Amino acid sequence: MSIKYHNFDWRCSITEMPQATEKCLHCCGSDGKAKDVYKSESDARQRAQYIERTRHGTRLYVYRCPFGNGFHLTKKIGRG
Repeated sequence: MSIKYHNFDWRCSITEMPQATEKCLHCCGSDGKAKDVYKSESDARQRAQYIERTRHGTRLYVYRCPFGNGFHLTKKIGRG
């Protein structure tokens, strides 16, 4: 039996998990490192759900890059 979460099959391997396409040239996280850019909101949401599932207590939100580079993840409520 597989576990489905928001239309995502958790039996897939990490290599099948949506990955960031590149680093943003304009946006950085609180650590000062360039933020990952996801090509679609769906990819970003799937990645956020995976991280939330594997890192208990982490809650992530998806928002559109203000420079039009795609989508980012944040821990801050109301960012997007």
